[in-house]
Amino acid sequence: MGRTALRCTCGQRIGEREVLRAGYYPRPFGPSYVLVRYRCSRCRRRGEQFLRQEEWDQGILSDATLELDLPSQQSFATQGPITMREQAAFHGQLDAQGLSELIAEFDHQAEE
Repeated sequence: MGRTALRCTCGQRIGEREVLRAGYYPRPFGPSYVLVRYRCSRCRRRGEQFLRQEEWDQGILSDATLELDLPSQQSFATQGPITMREQAAFHGQLDAQGLSELIAEFDHQAEE
């Protein structure tokens, strides 16, 4: 199984826009490699990584797609970011109810 993402040394995920060059390096014996040169959008450093050809997939450079329909996207946009108070309430509820009861409650809400 190949990699799921290519990352800079600062931890930033490298996307298609940051890649300067990607080229194959075939070898007569042993595994062939792909050299990916990039410039990180966060730290602005240039870097390069050699990946085994078996690990290489152009899809690791593409961003994840959003799988929500338009009404769900609009609903999330109107809710705004999660506040610290909401996070604390969630953790308190998790401690009080336990994980299995909380999952059952969310499943019930999703069915409605």
